[in-house]
Amino acid sequence: GVTIHKSTVTATGGDVDITGTGSALATLNYNQGIFAQGSTMSAGGAISFTGNGGTGTNNNHGIQIHSTALNATGALTLTGTADASTSGTLNCGIYISNSSTLNGAGGVSVVTGFGGGGTGKNHGIYMTRDTSTSLTEPDFVGTAGDPGAPNSLDRAGTHSYFN
Repeated sequence: GVTIHKSTVTATGGDVDITGTGSALATLNYNQGIFAQGSTMSAGGAISFTGNGGTGTNNNHGIQIHSTALNATGALTLTGTADASTSGTLNCGIYISNSSTLNGAGGVSVVTGFGGGGTGKNHGIYMTRDTSTSLTEPDFVGTAGDPGAPNSLDRAGTHSYFN
């Protein structure tokens, strides 16, 4: 996958487009498609992330955003898919936490997550209450993974949009 760690990315007059895929051979944890931590991304245009989590047991997210600010003048589009063959818990399509910021143009921005397989809590989107966003609640579209497993939700977390 792609890791963006303690980085600043600025596209003053353009777009930022990142695609990442976790390994299909991994057997353990944290095999994300895209992992952004402690970073800031700004675009005069759009920001687009497409992440596909790899195989493994737990926390193999399509996209994980941790302590990161994404600021787009245009559309902010995040599409994360956790692998259906994951076997544990918390294999979320998109996992957003730790005071992250998501800002994009209204009406055209969307966050879409598809949870993976496993034993439970494989949410489409998981977002904590300390996330700041200009997007509205309908801009977050999640689909839970592992049909029939306990506690897997389309959208989960402590953020007010999901309560």
